[in-house]
Amino acid sequence: MGSTKNLDRRLNEHNEGLVTSTRPYRPWKVVAYEAYNSEADAREREQRLKAHGNASREFKKRAKYSLLENGAGYTLVEMLVTIAIFSLAFIAISSIFIGTTTAQNNARANVAVLNESQLVFEQIAREIRSHTIDTDPTTCNCPDVNFICLKDLSGQTTFIRHNAVNLNAELSHSTSCSGASWSVLNDPSIRIDSLVFYPNDDPTEQPFTSIQMTATNNANVARQRTLLFQTMISTRYYAPRNIQ
Repeated sequence: MGSTKNLDRRLNEHNEGLVTSTRPYRPWKVVAYEAYNSEADAREREQRLKAHGNASREFKKRAKYSLLENGAGYTLVEMLVTIAIFSLAFIAISSIFIGTTTAQNNARANVAVLNESQLVFEQIAREIRSHTIDTDPTTCNCPDVNFICLKDLSGQTTFIRHNAVNLNAELSHSTSCSGASWSVLNDPSIRIDSLVFYPNDDPTEQPFTSIQMTATNNANVARQRTLLFQTMISTRYYAPRNIQ
C-alpha cells in the first residue's frame, strides 16, 4: 500500500525488485487504487490507511471482490496469526469442554456410588437390628472380619460377607458359611472394594457393630474416586449369656 505519481512505473519497480522491502513478495498486482488531483490528499490518504486499522478495513471491504479475484486481502503473516488465534481458541474451548464433561461424569459416578452404598447399608442395618450378634465359634464358623454372623430369636442363622473375588456384599440365610447360597446386596453398577465388620459383644453394653466399607463405580470414568463409608448399628436383641 503506497502512493505514486505513476502507477505503472511504480508497479514495475516493485516487480523488478528495485524496492528492498517488497522484493521477497513478488510478483505484485494492482487490486484497487484511488486517484486524487492533489498529491497532499493522496499522501494523507496513504498515511490514514497505514496508521488506522478501521480505514484499512473499510478500504478492503469496498474492494472485497477485487481482493478475492486476485487472491489478496491478507498477507502471509496475517493469515498465520489468524490461524494461530483460531487454533488457540479451539484448543482452549476443547479443554474447557473436556474438563467440564469429565467433572460431570465423575460427579454422577460418585453420586451413584453414594446412593447405592446407602442402600447396601440399609439392608445390612435391617438384618443387624433384627438379630443378635453370634460370636459362638461352633455356629459362627467365619472368623474373618469380612464376615458377620447373626441369629434371630428362632435360632435361624444369617451371614453377611464381603466377596473379595467378585467385589460384592453378600447375604445368606444358612447354617454355615461354607457351601451357603449367597445373595448380592449391591447393584452391579458399583463394586464393594472392602467391607469390614467390628462387632462389640461386651455384656455390659448394648451390642453394636461398626462397619467400614469402600466402594467404587464400575463405569469407566477417568479419575473416579473410591468412597469410604463408616457407620455403627445397634442390635435390638441381646444374645443369651451367663454373667458370673
